[in-house]
Amino acid sequence: MSAGFQFEIPSVLQASRQWAYDPNSAQKSPAAVLANLILLNSKSGNYLLNVAPSPMGTWAPSAIDVLQELADWFNVNGEAFTGTTPLYPFEFDGAFLQSRPGVVYVLFPAATPSGTASAAFTAGGNMTLTWIRPTLLQDTLQSVEILGQGPVPFTLGEVGLVVAGVAPRQVSLRSYWSAANKETAPCGLRDCSIYTEDGYTLVRAEATCFSSQTEGTIPLMLIFNSVAVDNALTNGTWTPQGYSTIDVECYAYPTQQPGTVPIAAYYNGHDYWMIGSDASRTEALARDYKYVATIGYALPASAGSDTLATVLKLSFA
Repeated sequence: MSAGFQFEIPSVLQASRQWAYDPNSAQKSPAAVLANLILLNSKSGNYLLNVAPSPMGTWAPSAIDVLQELADWFNVNGEAFTGTTPLYPFEFDGAFLQSRPGVVYVLFPAATPSGTASAAFTAGGNMTLTWIRPTLLQDTLQSVEILGQGPVPFTLGEVGLVVAGVAPRQVSLRSYWSAANKETAPCGLRDCSIYTEDGYTLVRAEATCFSSQTEGTIPLMLIFNSVAVDNALTNGTWTPQGYSTIDVECYAYPTQQPGTVPIAAYYNGHDYWMIGSDASRTEALARDYKYVATIGYALPASAGSDTLATVLKLSFA
């Protein structure tokens, strides 16, 4: 069934929503941009995204970062868009459907179009899609694959499609720098635009951790000192004096695992900086930050490590 007539929705990449170049504006998050594209594409829509050039004809580095992250995602998941058509009922419980002959793609964006975290895809353990049942299918389901990860075990029964062993979504633990306040702030699972809209700029990705708790991992928490949200994380065994936890940044390992790097707390007498990269460690020492404690271990930071959306590929006979 067709989703209807094709249409086009224009939007801007700049968070200020200004079409002309705004040197003071951050960019919308890649997750929010992709969530809008998935939503519109499921209804036969085109998404026109304006990237404003500077007076010198160049794009802002932050805009290039967003576009590169989107390009990394499309290199893995682009087949869910190329040559596909929307599939009725188009959207179900936060998942969006696209199809080609013999194949159905189920797309789970990591964020809503507004940029807030989406609960549509639960990573880790089994995932049940109650709306995919044998009585609703005309063809035989042969395989289920997560694009970028490969085939996964599944069962199909009257309770729905049960996909087993879904890997937790990887998410970058990033540090943001405020030149005015000379402080850093971490951002993992939360919408990072809360920092960029307040004048913070991205320093770098510190490490790659996980979006949900699985065996052997612990939550790394954002903490609060009764005055303002600060930039420290705690694994539950170390909390700076006078601070309490308020939110989860991501999940990491409490002890060193093969291939992981330490996430360490550094302090400059005023603010904490959660560091997982050699570059930040060098910069922190140059800014008179001192090592305090190692609070967890995660995978090294890598370009495009964030899963902006997870795509299930269902192949039928």
